[in-house]
Amino acid sequence: MTPAPPFPDQWMIADPVLIADTFSSRIWKVHLDGGTLAVIKDLKPIKDIEDELRGAHLLEWRRGHGAVHLLDREGNRMLLEYAGERHLSDDLAAYGDQAATEIAAEAMARLHGPSDYPVPGDLQPLRDASTACLRKLPQTARAVGTVLMSRQR
Repeated sequence: MTPAPPFPDQWMIADPVLIADTFSSRIWKVHLDGGTLAVIKDLKPIKDIEDELRGAHLLEWRRGHGAVHLLDREGNRMLLEYAGERHLSDDLAAYGDQAATEIAAEAMARLHGPSDYPVPGDLQPLRDASTACLRKLPQTARAVGTVLMSRQR
């Protein structure tokens, strides 16, 4: 079992449980003061850490619209809103591909929709980040990606 690192004192973290260990980060489910659940994304010292940090900038900019709230960040650690236990795969299993696709498309539309706040300068445009990935996806996913890219400012 991986022991939890020391988290910032001001976060008042209790009961950290490692829920994922990826090539770029460790994800901890934690309790905040008062018992509210949250998640900590603790980035590992990888070569392309700046790409991971752009994700924090995106979350900060979106302020919970189409994504979880970034509650705080210290260095390479992000304190995130807990999104719950339900997964898209649950809807896929219960209601089928069409229902799950609609949920994913709605979430992408919210995430890539307009914002009242200025875009952070270090975000990588979707058209630059996703070109190689989109070539590998089925035609339907490419069409969704094309629509989303056409909505970029």
